[in-house]
Amino acid sequence: MTISRLIQVSSVVGATLCMTIAADAIAGPLAIEGFDTPQQVGATEIGGIASASQIFGADILGGFRDLEIDSNATLPLESRLAATAGVLRFSNATGVQSTGYVTWDGDDDPTTVTTTGLGGFDITAGSATGIFVNINSADLPGLELTFTIFDTAGVTSSLTKSYDTITTQVTDSFLYADFIGSADFTDVGAIQLRLAGPTALDAEIDLITIGDPVIPTAAPTPNTLAMLIPLVGLLTLRLRCR
Repeated sequence: MTISRLIQVSSVVGATLCMTIAADAIAGPLAIEGFDTPQQVGATEIGGIASASQIFGADILGGFRDLEIDSNATLPLESRLAATAGVLRFSNATGVQSTGYVTWDGDDDPTTVTTTGLGGFDITAGSATGIFVNINSADLPGLELTFTIFDTAGVTSSLTKSYDTITTQVTDSFLYADFIGSADFTDVGAIQLRLAGPTALDAEIDLITIGDPVIPTAAPTPNTLAMLIPLVGLLTLRLRCR
Protein backbone atom coordinates (compact mmCIF):
# COMPACT_ATOMS: atom_id res chain seq x y z
CA MET A 1 0.00 0.00 0.00
CA THR A 2 1.47 3.38 -0.99
CA ILE A 3 0.56 7.00 -0.26
CA SER A 4 1.22 9.54 -2.98
CA ARG A 5 2.08 13.13 -2.11
CA LEU A 6 2.57 15.88 -4.67
CA ILE A 7 4.81 18.89 -4.10
CA GLN A 8 4.75 21.73 -6.58
CA VAL A 9 7.82 23.95 -6.82
CA SER A 10 7.65 27.28 -8.58
CA SER A 11 9.68 27.85 -11.73
CA VAL A 12 11.86 30.39 -9.91
CA VAL A 13 13.47 27.68 -7.77
CA GLY A 14 12.57 24.66 -9.92
CA ALA A 15 15.66 24.64 -12.13
CA THR A 16 18.05 24.91 -9.18
CA LEU A 17 16.28 22.13 -7.29
CA CYS A 18 16.23 19.89 -10.35
CA MET A 19 19.96 20.25 -10.98
CA THR A 20 20.68 19.42 -7.34
CA ILE A 21 18.54 16.29 -7.49
CA ALA A 22 19.97 15.18 -10.84
CA ALA A 23 23.51 15.36 -9.50
CA ASP A 24 22.93 12.75 -6.81
CA ALA A 25 19.63 11.12 -7.81
CA ILE A 26 20.89 7.55 -7.91
CA ALA A 27 22.61 7.90 -4.55
CA GLY A 28 19.12 6.75 -3.59
CA PRO A 29 16.55 5.16 -5.90
CA LEU A 30 15.43 7.12 -8.96
CA ALA A 31 11.98 6.71 -10.43
CA ILE A 32 11.84 5.74 -14.08
CA GLU A 33 8.06 5.96 -13.85
CA GLY A 34 5.32 6.51 -11.31
CA PHE A 35 2.63 6.55 -14.05
CA ASP A 36 1.00 9.75 -12.78
CA THR A 37 0.70 11.19 -16.30
CA PRO A 38 -2.34 9.53 -17.98
CA GLN A 39 -2.05 7.85 -21.39
CA GLN A 40 -3.81 4.99 -23.17
CA VAL A 41 -3.34 2.88 -26.31
CA GLY A 42 -5.52 0.10 -27.70
CA ALA A 43 -5.30 -2.75 -30.14
CA THR A 44 -6.60 -0.89 -33.17
CA GLU A 45 -7.26 2.63 -34.36
CA ILE A 46 -11.00 1.93 -34.62
CA GLY A 47 -12.99 4.38 -32.52
CA GLY A 48 -10.14 6.86 -32.27
CA ILE A 49 -8.00 4.72 -29.98
CA ALA A 50 -4.39 4.89 -31.16
CA SER A 51 -2.17 1.81 -31.05
CA ALA A 52 0.88 3.97 -30.26
CA SER A 53 1.35 7.41 -28.71
CA GLN A 54 3.81 9.62 -26.87
CA ILE A 55 3.18 11.94 -23.93
CA PHE A 56 5.21 14.47 -21.94
CA GLY A 57 5.31 14.29 -18.14
CA ALA A 58 7.53 15.79 -15.45
CA ASP A 59 7.49 12.48 -13.55
CA ILE A 60 8.81 10.49 -16.55
CA LEU A 61 12.47 9.65 -17.05
CA GLY A 62 13.63 11.59 -20.11
CA GLY A 63 10.47 13.70 -20.02
CA PHE A 64 8.51 11.54 -22.49
CA ARG A 65 6.81 8.14 -22.44
CA ASP A 66 5.99 6.05 -25.51
CA LEU A 67 3.22 3.44 -25.33
CA GLU A 68 2.60 0.90 -28.10
CA ILE A 69 0.57 -2.31 -28.32
CA ASP A 70 0.54 -5.10 -30.91
CA SER A 71 -2.43 -7.47 -30.82
CA ASN A 72 -4.67 -9.90 -32.68
CA ALA A 73 -7.71 -7.98 -31.42
CA THR A 74 -10.30 -6.68 -33.87
CA LEU A 75 -12.05 -4.15 -31.61
CA PRO A 76 -10.75 -1.13 -29.68
CA LEU A 77 -9.48 -1.88 -26.19
CA GLU A 78 -9.80 -5.65 -26.49
CA SER A 79 -6.13 -5.19 -25.74
CA ARG A 80 -5.21 -2.18 -23.62
CA LEU A 81 -2.08 -0.55 -22.20
CA ALA A 82 -2.80 2.47 -20.04
CA ALA A 83 -1.16 4.69 -17.46
CA THR A 84 -3.81 5.97 -15.07
CA ALA A 85 -3.99 7.07 -11.43
CA GLY A 86 -0.38 6.12 -10.70
CA VAL A 87 -0.43 2.61 -12.21
CA LEU A 88 0.25 0.93 -15.56
CA ARG A 89 -2.53 -1.45 -16.63
CA PHE A 90 -2.07 -4.18 -19.25
CA SER A 91 -5.12 -6.22 -20.26
CA ASN A 92 -6.43 -8.63 -22.89
CA ALA A 93 -10.01 -9.67 -23.58
CA THR A 94 -10.94 -13.34 -23.71
CA GLY A 95 -9.43 -14.93 -26.81
CA VAL A 96 -7.05 -12.00 -27.36
CA GLN A 97 -3.27 -11.87 -26.94
CA SER A 98 -1.03 -8.83 -27.20
CA THR A 99 2.41 -7.39 -26.60
CA GLY A 100 2.81 -3.97 -25.00
CA TYR A 101 5.83 -1.66 -25.04
CA VAL A 102 6.71 1.23 -22.75
CA THR A 103 9.75 3.16 -23.98
CA TRP A 104 11.70 5.94 -22.32
CA ASP A 105 13.84 7.56 -25.05
CA GLY A 106 13.05 11.25 -25.10
CA ASP A 107 10.97 13.07 -27.71
CA ASP A 108 10.54 10.91 -30.82
CA ASP A 109 8.21 8.71 -32.89
CA PRO A 110 6.45 6.37 -30.42
CA THR A 111 6.87 3.41 -32.79
CA THR A 112 10.68 3.64 -32.85
CA VAL A 113 13.50 3.59 -30.30
CA THR A 114 15.88 6.55 -30.33
CA THR A 115 19.06 5.15 -28.80
CA THR A 116 20.42 8.59 -27.91
CA GLY A 117 17.18 9.90 -26.39
CA LEU A 118 18.35 9.85 -22.75
CA GLY A 119 21.66 11.44 -23.66
CA GLY A 120 24.10 8.88 -22.26
CA PHE A 121 22.56 8.37 -18.81
CA ASP A 122 24.64 6.38 -16.27
CA ILE A 123 22.19 3.94 -14.64
CA THR A 124 24.95 2.51 -12.42
CA ALA A 125 25.69 5.80 -10.63
CA GLY A 126 25.59 5.75 -6.85
CA SER A 127 26.16 1.96 -6.78
CA ALA A 128 22.77 1.25 -8.38
CA THR A 129 22.49 -2.48 -9.04
CA GLY A 130 19.37 -2.83 -11.14
CA ILE A 131 15.84 -1.90 -12.13
CA PHE A 132 13.08 -2.64 -9.60
CA VAL A 133 9.40 -3.09 -10.41
CA ASN A 134 6.38 -3.00 -8.10
CA ILE A 135 3.81 -5.41 -9.55
CA ASN A 136 0.40 -4.89 -7.95
CA SER A 137 -1.45 -7.78 -9.54
CA ALA A 138 -1.76 -10.35 -12.34
CA ASP A 139 -4.99 -12.32 -12.38
CA LEU A 140 -3.56 -15.22 -14.42
CA PRO A 141 -0.17 -16.93 -14.58
CA GLY A 142 2.02 -16.03 -17.53
CA LEU A 143 2.69 -12.29 -17.25
CA GLU A 144 6.08 -11.71 -18.90
CA LEU A 145 8.22 -8.58 -18.43
CA THR A 146 11.34 -7.81 -20.45
CA PHE A 147 13.60 -4.82 -19.84
CA THR A 148 15.95 -3.82 -22.66
CA ILE A 149 18.73 -1.28 -22.16
CA PHE A 150 20.01 0.59 -25.24
CA ASP A 151 23.31 2.43 -25.03
CA THR A 152 23.93 5.45 -27.26
CA ALA A 153 25.77 3.26 -29.79
CA GLY A 154 22.64 1.12 -30.21
CA VAL A 155 24.03 -1.93 -28.37
CA THR A 156 21.43 -3.70 -26.23
CA SER A 157 21.14 -5.85 -23.10
CA SER A 158 17.89 -7.54 -22.03
CA LEU A 159 16.40 -9.54 -19.17
CA THR A 160 13.04 -11.38 -19.18
CA LYS A 161 11.04 -12.66 -16.20
CA SER A 162 7.73 -14.54 -16.04
CA TYR A 163 5.24 -14.58 -13.18
CA ASP A 164 2.53 -16.72 -11.66
CA THR A 165 -0.73 -15.18 -10.47
CA ILE A 166 -0.05 -12.16 -8.25
CA THR A 167 -2.65 -11.09 -5.68
CA THR A 168 -0.49 -9.00 -3.32
CA GLN A 169 2.01 -6.36 -4.46
CA VAL A 170 5.52 -7.69 -4.99
CA THR A 171 8.75 -5.84 -5.79
CA ASP A 172 10.97 -7.72 -8.23
CA SER A 173 14.55 -6.95 -9.21
CA PHE A 174 16.06 -6.90 -12.69
CA LEU A 175 19.71 -6.86 -11.66
CA TYR A 176 22.21 -5.53 -14.18
CA ALA A 177 24.45 -8.55 -13.58
CA ASP A 178 21.68 -10.81 -14.95
CA PHE A 179 21.12 -8.96 -18.23
CA ILE A 180 22.21 -10.65 -21.45
CA GLY A 181 24.02 -8.44 -23.95
CA SER A 182 26.82 -5.90 -24.20
CA ALA A 183 25.17 -2.51 -23.64
CA ASP A 184 27.21 0.11 -21.77
CA PHE A 185 25.10 0.81 -18.68
CA THR A 186 27.07 4.02 -18.02
CA ASP A 187 26.02 5.46 -21.40
CA VAL A 188 22.30 4.67 -21.72
CA GLY A 189 20.21 6.26 -24.45
CA ALA A 190 16.91 4.39 -24.03
CA ILE A 191 15.09 1.94 -21.76
CA GLN A 192 12.19 -0.21 -22.91
CA LEU A 193 9.75 -2.43 -21.01
CA ARG A 194 7.98 -5.18 -22.99
CA LEU A 195 4.83 -6.77 -21.52
CA ALA A 196 3.26 -9.99 -22.77
CA GLY A 197 0.87 -12.55 -21.39
CA PRO A 198 -1.98 -14.98 -22.02
CA THR A 199 -5.45 -14.28 -23.28
CA ALA A 200 -7.79 -12.64 -20.74
CA LEU A 201 -4.87 -11.38 -18.63
CA ASP A 202 -5.27 -8.28 -16.44
CA ALA A 203 -2.09 -7.00 -14.80
CA GLU A 204 -1.07 -3.83 -13.00
CA ILE A 205 2.35 -2.26 -12.30
CA ASP A 206 2.74 0.48 -9.72
CA LEU A 207 6.28 1.91 -9.84
CA ILE A 208 9.57 1.35 -11.65
CA THR A 209 12.85 2.53 -10.14
CA ILE A 210 16.60 2.46 -10.70
CA GLY A 211 18.83 1.78 -7.71
CA ASP A 212 17.19 -0.37 -5.06
CA PRO A 213 13.60 -1.23 -4.13
CA VAL A 214 13.21 1.66 -1.68
CA ILE A 215 10.55 4.14 -2.84
CA PRO A 216 12.28 7.12 -4.58
CA THR A 217 11.93 10.81 -3.99
CA ALA A 218 12.18 12.19 -7.52
CA ALA A 219 12.22 11.40 -11.22
CA PRO A 220 14.39 14.06 -12.90
CA THR A 221 14.88 14.08 -16.64
CA PRO A 222 18.56 13.34 -17.31
CA ASN A 223 20.50 16.15 -18.98
CA THR A 224 17.43 18.08 -20.13
CA LEU A 225 14.88 18.50 -17.33
CA ALA A 226 16.66 21.45 -15.73
CA MET A 227 16.42 23.27 -19.05
CA LEU A 228 12.76 22.35 -19.45
CA ILE A 229 11.66 23.67 -16.05
CA PRO A 230 11.48 27.36 -17.05
CA LEU A 231 9.32 26.31 -20.02
CA VAL A 232 7.06 24.04 -18.05
CA GLY A 233 6.55 26.58 -15.27
CA LEU A 234 6.02 24.16 -12.43
CA LEU A 235 8.03 21.10 -11.48
CA THR A 236 6.02 18.30 -9.89
CA LEU A 237 7.95 15.94 -7.68
CA ARG A 238 6.14 12.75 -6.71
CA LEU A 239 7.02 11.38 -3.32
CA ARG A 240 5.95 7.86 -2.39
CA CYS A 241 6.29 6.11 0.92
CA ARG A 242 5.08 2.78 2.22
